[in-house]
Amino acid sequence: MKKLLSPAPMGLVMASGLMLLLGAIVMPSRHNPYSSSRDGGRSVQPPARLTDLYGNDLGEESFGALGGTPNRGWQGGSTIEPLGPGLYRIELNGTGTAWAETFLLAMPEGPLRFGPLLVLFHGYGERPEDVLTGTTFFEEALERGWYVMAPLGAHEYNFGIEYAQRNVELAMNFVAKTLPIDVTRLYGVGFSMGGGMAASYAARHQDLYGGRFAAIANHTGVTSLSHSFRMAMDDRLFLSPLMFGVTPDQDPFVYSSVSSFDLDPVTAAVDQNTDMLRNLVGTPVRTFAAMQDPLSELLTQMDAFENQLALRGGFGDSLRGPFAVHEWSTMDETATLNWLASQRLRDPSANTTHHLLADRTGRWHGFYLRQRQEGVFTPLIYHVQTAANRLHTIGTENLNRISVHAPSLGLQTSDIFEWSFGNTDNAPVELVLRGVTHTPIDVHRNGTATVNWRYDPTRRELTLTEPNAAAVPLWRVLF
Repeated sequence: MKKLLSPAPMGLVMASGLMLLLGAIVMPSRHNPYSSSRDGGRSVQPPARLTDLYGNDLGEESFGALGGTPNRGWQGGSTIEPLGPGLYRIELNGTGTAWAETFLLAMPEGPLRFGPLLVLFHGYGERPEDVLTGTTFFEEALERGWYVMAPLGAHEYNFGIEYAQRNVELAMNFVAKTLPIDVTRLYGVGFSMGGGMAASYAARHQDLYGGRFAAIANHTGVTSLSHSFRMAMDDRLFLSPLMFGVTPDQDPFVYSSVSSFDLDPVTAAVDQNTDMLRNLVGTPVRTFAAMQDPLSELLTQMDAFENQLALRGGFGDSLRGPFAVHEWSTMDETATLNWLASQRLRDPSANTTHHLLADRTGRWHGFYLRQRQEGVFTPLIYHVQTAANRLHTIGTENLNRISVHAPSLGLQTSDIFEWSFGNTDNAPVELVLRGVTHTPIDVHRNGTATVNWRYDPTRRELTLTEPNAAAVPLWRVLF
């Protein structure tokens, strides 16, 4: 990567800063089993309060021990430091988490133009600079005219935890607002801890306007954190108040919500009620692992990942290499980029049943889901019948309000619109239809006229108040 790191005038001046030397960056310990680095070391800082999964000392239990920077939100703004032609290190403050976010951003040569964005998720104990110097992804993607970024995700040992994903989200939004990114060609690639984060981030960001990936590549990802907790030689990193702070038994949701699935370490069964992997059915996924990777628990997770994705109806491809090491380098960067380049963001297919699992209030596919209670999953099964102008949404729970813009699903808010809705907890729910240009003539519920609706002409919203959907009632709106 000498070309990227050599001093030269910047193609785009976003801010001024000092040139930094990558050689000054602290590299991961050679004892770190999740790291692809074989050299370097980390000094011991007694007393040892924070350890990694294999009992190696990380030093004092503080922000610095995890390799991150405390959020200086009171200062606000960002710091942008040029590293070479078109290459920047950026730090964002005011992230809304306790951590500032540091990431690398690279731009191809020549005039700015719309292009894909490749997001690279680092491995355990690594930093974005390790992906820059340890792989050819930056160089090869730039030659294709792509933009490239490698986020830290709060710190080096984040395991895709919720606050780390919020930091990545902020960094991606920063890039999308600064550069002409083609949002239909967002690609994610991650290794080990980063492979799990790439899959989890993609599953938790299932809306075009929220940075939805067109495709991802998962290289030996840590995709079940409850499984990793139980297989770890030392669980104190997970139990640190800077991380989860609890066991999976004490708070299963905090582990499940940032995992692809929950994998039982004894039976190897996947919990079918908590798999966020179902959200990736419409996202092409390439998986890769070395056949003799020394971290056998990750091979177990990769097999479960591929089997569960196939069970849910997902697609992509599965590759294995004849290697016996746990390193970035075992995956072919060129072949991976060729495969990603063939993918484009696609809308969920109409006239097909889709399964979603929401872990928080937000946009999921074409829906906005507002939960009744935080820290609990909200499942949703939906089916769009375009010919009948009918929407089916069933199997929900922990849902306070569901809204949809009908035209985005291929449905019309004219003549007759039908919506069947069913939940499993028998709680009242507001069904909101957006983009309605005029007051309905009449509204029926199960064939009987009802007054349990209201129309807001300013917001162009029709709200149907569903009292109890255990029997899956059918709403019929006459325009």
